[in-house]
Amino acid sequence: MNITIYGHSLKVTSALRSHVKEQFNKIDKFENVFLSVHVVFEVIHGLHTAKCTVKVPHSKDLHAECTTDDMYKSIDELSLKIQNQLRKAKELSTEIDHETLVLDDNDENIDE
Repeated sequence: MNITIYGHSLKVTSALRSHVKEQFNKIDKFENVFLSVHVVFEVIHGLHTAKCTVKVPHSKDLHAECTTDDMYKSIDELSLKIQNQLRKAKELSTEIDHETLVLDDNDENIDE
């Protein structure tokens, strides 16, 4: 999994980096769905924001953003949001594949 981590107006520590990797390892089950993950951290007026972009082939990129009073909470919530979006994208692609197969089967029956 390719994870890129940047800090905007803050230094990304090794603890933050390892927490991101730990949280985003949970999305390995969707490995065939995405190409890369880009995470950006920033702190504005005491609020910690984590933003994420996930590159998905043959689809629009997925985006999520979480703002809390703690960066680790923001990372946890961000991971959950991305997991939900990836789950929906995977289900949608599976439904589309299934509908295509059903249509193909029906077309064969009509011709006979």
